[in-house]
Amino acid sequence: MSEDMKVLTRDDILSGSAEEVKIEKVWVPEWNGYVYVKEMTARELEEFEEAIAGDRRGEGLVRAALVAASVVDEKGKRLFSQDDVAELANRKGKALSRIFIVSQRLNSMGEEAERTFIENFDEGQGEDSSSV
Repeated sequence: MSEDMKVLTRDDILSGSAEEVKIEKVWVPEWNGYVYVKEMTARELEEFEEAIAGDRRGEGLVRAALVAASVVDEKGKRLFSQDDVAELANRKGKALSRIFIVSQRLNSMGEEAERTFIENFDEGQGEDSSSV
């Protein structure tokens, strides 16, 4: 460990002085404008994961759910709620994918995380469905 690297204390971590939430401005040409995409807190990530795992309707709205969870205004306040996910899913896929990719990067999510969400979703489908 480098001599100039500080070992963080409990107070450093809990006060937030050790971190800065990233917000990135993303150009979405399909919508002819910018959106802000936010790095989520651990709580927000958990809520996103629960929303995906709890979606048993078979809609497969991973991209729309992540966009809803991470698009914010210039002050960092979410623009969308979980209630907006189905409507967002009806927007251009290319636009959602642009935002989705940035959110994945900011939140250290990749193909593996998406695959896990989808696998968990698919496994849950088998529990509630019946075969003929």
